[in-house]
Amino acid sequence: MTTDSPEQVLEFYRKRLAKYGEVLECDHGKPVGAPTVTKSGLTCGEHTSWRRAVNGSAVDHELRAGIPEHLRIVGIDSTELGKTKFGLVALVLPKDKHGK
Repeated sequence: MTTDSPEQVLEFYRKRLAKYGEVLECDHGKPVGAPTVTKSGLTCGEHTSWRRAVNGSAVDHELRAGIPEHLRIVGIDSTELGKTKFGLVALVLPKDKHGK
């Protein structure tokens, strides 16, 4: 939790996530601005359960970077007056039975 605004937190992590590829910004599961889909195929609509993994509850805003099977997520929720909650997750998904 921080007293920084959600916009400040987004800007800070947007720069850091860029080293993992294109950064996708999502608001309640919908893309914000461009890109709406990264070159690696990452979207806002995949696996909505990821949102719960970030801080134990649904989040308002997310940044995602990486590939669909190995990504980083920053979830941001500004529900408390004057405070911004955020959580960080590095997610590595197992390959399916077909090796994908």
